[in-house]
Amino acid sequence: DYETLSLTLIKYPLRVCAQPIAIEVATISGTPVLPPGNNFQVWFDSDNPNTNGGDSELLTVLLSVYHGYICPNPLGIEAQTISGQPAIFQTILTETCFLIYNPTSGFSCVNQGGVLCADYKVRFTCQEDWCSSECMTPWFDRDDPNGLGDNETLSLTLIQYPLQVCTQPIAIEVATISGTPVLPPGNNFQV
Repeated sequence: DYETLSLTLIKYPLRVCAQPIAIEVATISGTPVLPPGNNFQVWFDSDNPNTNGGDSELLTVLLSVYHGYICPNPLGIEAQTISGQPAIFQTILTETCFLIYNPTSGFSCVNQGGVLCADYKVRFTCQEDWCSSECMTPWFDRDDPNGLGDNETLSLTLIQYPLQVCTQPIAIEVATISGTPVLPPGNNFQV
């Protein structure tokens, strides 16, 4: 069963973003599908090329920038360009030099011989139990529907549930109180 982004974009135009930052997979019956034994995290990018002679996505920096979203002791790392090309192919094509490429330190590409590094992003593989408790918050219901609708804004949720919600979430999932997922179309969402 292949559910590729390119084919999904064709089949469901204007219902899928072209550059998603995360994916959730489930069977038709709703059973979550996770890679066995792996717990991949979404892509992280904290540096741009040429700000320091290359592009560095160091674990220490990423842990401070994306506090609480990256496990402190990853088991693996994967790097690719922002456009999605695996780092290994970039090395072959451009003879780029990777100074660091390991889960303990992170990733660093160094400009050399006139060859500039691409803009890279990384993701980590964490222990299976890490993300189950730290990647998603519990459900929050701050507001009840009224004549203006139901407003579950981040700013007011941060006030009502201090230290339970991160200030810069990278994704959101919305469901009714009964647990029905809320997906466009058919609803009028306002950000």
